Amino acid sequence: MSEQLRIDHGVMVGCIDGLEHSGLVHRERHPKNRRADAITLTPDGLVALAKILDVK
Repeated sequence: MSEQLRIDHGVMVGCIDGLEHSGLVHRERHPKNRRADAITLTPDGLVALAKILDVK
């Protein structure tokens, strides 16, 4: 994800840490790549995303 967004890996980890601490995402080991994490939105994260996307 950090490569696609052109963000330093360390900065991306910090961002994900903050989102996880806030309860907006859940992080777990990627099932096919032990060196990677799978990041998913929590129900609260989905609500926050909907609010962001609905901004006019």
